Amino acid sequence: MLVTEMIRRGALYHEDRTALLFGDERLSFAEVESLSNRLAHSLIADPKLRRGAPVAMLVDNDLWSTPCSFALIKAGLVRVA
Repeated sequence: MLVTEMIRRGALYHEDRTALLFGDERLSFAEVESLSNRLAHSLIADPKLRRGAPVAMLVDNDLWSTPCSFALIKAGLVRVA
């Protein structure tokens, strides 16, 4: 099963349940799906980024880094360290 399918199914079957927890902050499965979709669509719309392009992320290891990573996968981009 693809990671994108796992994210979609999590949102479908566990919509309001907590998917990510960082300190006092939380994101539900539906929120993770929505955030990663919105960012993926923004990335796809950028004419400078093509499928398979390497992308580096400069983010803290926090609640928001996971939806960002999922967005790269959904956009067909490759995260580099």
